[in-house]
Amino acid sequence: MYRWIFVLLFLLTPSRCVTAELTAHVARGEAPYFVGIPVPLRIIVSGTDEQPEPKWRLVQPLPEGVTLTLDGMNPKVSSRVVIINGRTQVDERDTTYEVDFRLTSKATGLITIGPIEIEQGGNKVEVDVPSFRFNEVPADPDMLLEVELPQGPYYAGQRVPFTMTWGYAGELGRVRNLRFSSSLFDQFEFVDESARRREAVATFVSAKAEVEAKADRSKETREGREYELFTFQRVLLATTPGKFESDGVAADINYVTRFHRSLFGGSPRTAEAVLRRSLSAPIQFDVLPLPANAPKSFAGAVGTGFRVAVDVLGSSIVNVGDPVQLKFTVTGNGNVEEIGFPLLNGEHAFDSNHFRVSDSQLAGSVKGNSKEFVTQVRVADASVNQIPPIEYSWFDPTAGEYKTTQSEPRAISVGQAKVVSSADVVAPQTKVHDKTESSVAANDTTKSRAIETPDLTGADLSINLNESTLAIPARGRRNNVTIVMYALGIAAVAITSFGQTRRKAKSASNDSRAILKTAAANVIASANDRDLAELTRALRELLTLVDTPHRGNLENLLANLETQIYSPHSMDGKVAPSLADSAIEIAKAILR
Repeated sequence: MYRWIFVLLFLLTPSRCVTAELTAHVARGEAPYFVGIPVPLRIIVSGTDEQPEPKWRLVQPLPEGVTLTLDGMNPKVSSRVVIINGRTQVDERDTTYEVDFRLTSKATGLITIGPIEIEQGGNKVEVDVPSFRFNEVPADPDMLLEVELPQGPYYAGQRVPFTMTWGYAGELGRVRNLRFSSSLFDQFEFVDESARRREAVATFVSAKAEVEAKADRSKETREGREYELFTFQRVLLATTPGKFESDGVAADINYVTRFHRSLFGGSPRTAEAVLRRSLSAPIQFDVLPLPANAPKSFAGAVGTGFRVAVDVLGSSIVNVGDPVQLKFTVTGNGNVEEIGFPLLNGEHAFDSNHFRVSDSQLAGSVKGNSKEFVTQVRVADASVNQIPPIEYSWFDPTAGEYKTTQSEPRAISVGQAKVVSSADVVAPQTKVHDKTESSVAANDTTKSRAIETPDLTGADLSINLNESTLAIPARGRRNNVTIVMYALGIAAVAITSFGQTRRKAKSASNDSRAILKTAAANVIASANDRDLAELTRALRELLTLVDTPHRGNLENLLANLETQIYSPHSMDGKVAPSLADSAIEIAKAILR
């Protein structure tokens, strides 16, 4: 690659300014220029503002086989202050934009481009670009370059091994800056094994990036000449269907013709070097789209040897309606990073008569050559005794067909859940008095009200946080008793909260701190024991002692605990681990 030494061409590249505000000059890399080797080109624009970023365009189209690629626009801002008699008279800021390009030609001879127009905020300037003479890179008879690809065609999504072997039969100590370039490197994404600086022996050059690469080294004799061989392994990502042709891969080196030795000793340094090249054979292949007959359990996997495993995270003993957390692990040789997981509803996965599952796509995380997907399902039938086999399909490019595998079933134990309804909520019994006319009348009134009240037997008293459920409007007519009960409840909460706040404000700081510390310690102990009832009691006690900003967190946590208490799926009296951790975290935060 050329050194970034620019020659300013103020006289050779005059600019024609449409307005008087912008001026521009051109700088370019030093000659000679060679076919296929990008030439750095910079346009320096003066009189600009920092914003907006300038725009550019070619006034004339590029010659055939010539490409001009924008590398970036970099503003350079300088300030100038003039002080006269100790006072600041002038404070000026000048902005200059450096617009960097790479010019590449596939043809030899004199190449002329431009002019190039630069525009910012309605101000424009045209700059003429000097001509470039491109020459063929001299071939090096001591080099060989081979590219090996598996027999095609390939399929969209396939990962194709791309093996390159570069060899040298000459004096290897004179070789500098081995670089590989090809139009394929610009058309496709490649996966390369990362190389530390000391391991890197070559650079893959593309329009997007330059990647340092390491190689396996060996020796081999071919046609009576001994070659030092370097084998590079890449993976080509065949993402887009189509027919692709390339002139091959070019290997360029700087061959040192003369060394320079320092007067102080040390290793000799390069004094003069010439550019030399070797070309591989042309490359062409087809990338086909995937067949249309994909099974429902297909989620984009392309490769070989895929398999799927299912694991139950947490307890495998549940009640009907309880969530069961599952982890699906997909392993295989192929595009593991890009694969998804098929929807869990359908014949290939969970039967809707026995399970309730999410109908959204699962997000996964890559670990090596595997990808993990975590989700929850709910058991809807007490007769279920296992997580059924789950199908997973992939496309095998070597066989040219879809293949399907299944996970192993996972045993679970499902118990019948008891739903707590309004019929289970009772009031304390009162003393039995002698029946009087007034009590009989009261009983008659109660009976008449009971007739008017909707039958709530079988209602689920757990707090449901599902948005779709909460969006359903309540059915039936709301009577005055219900409204009054809600109003009294809200008023009671408000009055209680106000009274607690006043009591805390009056307590002495030392006594309050001791009581608060004891209450927080009780919360931590109950959370560690995962005792649902005891933790709820301790949190209610702590709630009466704290002030904002912790009240909101405590109230939310208590609401979640009460949801678990009244939920028909929480029968073991144990706090969920996440809620226990939240309680400990809040208690510790209060003590800080």
